[in-house]
Amino acid sequence: MVVTEAVKEGWDFYSKYGGAAVGADAGAAYVGRVEDAIQALNDEINAFSTNNQAAEQLKGFIAEAWHSGTFNINAALRDSVAKAVREGDNGHASVDVTLHAADGSKVPFSLKYYGSGKGSKGSAAMQAKNVIEAYHEYLSKPRAGSPMTFEEYIARYGYPNETQELLKSVYYGQGRIIPSDQMDDAIAYLTRKMNEELGKEGPNRAAVYQNYKETLERLSDRIKASDGTESIPLTKDESEAIAALAKEEDFDAANFGISLDLITREYIFKQALKAGYTSAVITFVLQMAPEIFKAIDYLIKNGEIDIAQLKRSGWTAISASATGFIRGSVSSGLTIACQAGKLGKAFMGADSTVIGAITVIVMDAMKYSFNVACGKSTPGQMGYALTKEVIVSAAAIGGGLALQPVIPVVGYLLGSFLGSVAASVTLEVGEKVFLSFCADSGFTCFGLVDQNYELPPDILEYIGLDVIKIKEKDIARCEIPRVSLERVSIGKVEYSTISIKVMKRGVVGVNKIAYVM
Repeated sequence: MVVTEAVKEGWDFYSKYGGAAVGADAGAAYVGRVEDAIQALNDEINAFSTNNQAAEQLKGFIAEAWHSGTFNINAALRDSVAKAVREGDNGHASVDVTLHAADGSKVPFSLKYYGSGKGSKGSAAMQAKNVIEAYHEYLSKPRAGSPMTFEEYIARYGYPNETQELLKSVYYGQGRIIPSDQMDDAIAYLTRKMNEELGKEGPNRAAVYQNYKETLERLSDRIKASDGTESIPLTKDESEAIAALAKEEDFDAANFGISLDLITREYIFKQALKAGYTSAVITFVLQMAPEIFKAIDYLIKNGEIDIAQLKRSGWTAISASATGFIRGSVSSGLTIACQAGKLGKAFMGADSTVIGAITVIVMDAMKYSFNVACGKSTPGQMGYALTKEVIVSAAAIGGGLALQPVIPVVGYLLGSFLGSVAASVTLEVGEKVFLSFCADSGFTCFGLVDQNYELPPDILEYIGLDVIKIKEKDIARCEIPRVSLERVSIGKVEYSTISIKVMKRGVVGVNKIAYVM
């Protein structure tokens, strides 16, 4: 019976700790994803240290790494599955960055970081460059051997020999990213070119107009997904400054405002709610699991299901899941706040498993304190319960860490359960042995065990004494004068029979031993 009760206590604790642990682990995983995304940006930009190009020529590649990297950081912050991938292709009309959207679609982007946003050689004009202009650019470049003819050129890159198609931008259908400080000039330039085409006559003017219009509609200073995830805009001067740092392998995203400080209260609250939902479900399942087994056992023995008991168990589990939601939310939010440095650098290394356990203990301490204040329990009982929870939680953490490397994914939860049950059984058995020793020997363990030697009312009544059950507040205080009594001699009384009731010392409360019959 002792072991059975101890296992039940271990399971009850685990049903509380399991939800909080999952919430704390979710918070730690969230911070880890943001850290990984920031580190990926640092690594990709500093990898350009081996590039032989000058910073001015390197700035376009830097912009690609910046926009894809900062997009992925924002995706981690927003907990989005969208991802930007830098393609690293420098060929004709190549895609610089591909956005893998949350809905599974792929969106290509072209990045141009030229010296200006206006003019025929500016970033906007390069984004609107059509196939004919691209061919003339090809002819102007030095090469070995004879250049391709126009027919050979369009055949190589798969363009149809139709004027309407040849007047489209080679980046047609792609998002067009330019430096943020050039956006106003680029918009003005493209708008002016559109107006110029509207004032001209000719069969191809509409196609040229549509090319500028399409470029303007897709022009932006950032990569942006439909779910709101976006990259951080970058100016031309900033791209050159980052390129110079990359050449020295000295780029640090934190110097450009990219650090865990980006995890705002809004993100923490969102993650805490998400973890709370998960914790509530886990708590509900853990609470209902024993009851389901009981229902099955009752069905086997009696041939029917105890509907009333299932209803009571269901309401209890629902109530527990609501508390589990709070535990999961608090542990997740607290873990993120600690590891993101919101509570100071000293707490950035806080372990999520410990935070989960502390959350459970603190919330239970609040509940016990309320019960003490309401007179439902004593301070000693509160201290005993909290001490036991600290020991069991330590065993749960130890068991989880022991099995985590052995059994991936579920190893920590399984180890925590085994640790909490083992600790509960050990404590229960050890406590029974210890209190039995104290009852037999009178040992108080330096005041930890209350040895009460007063006879309880039922024993007083048994030995023939009248016991009046009155409240202390109903007794009027009075002075009783002292009296002198004469001594009398009582003759010997003969008893035919006697009745003997043996009393013994036993546990009557939390760490309290007194007389029992």
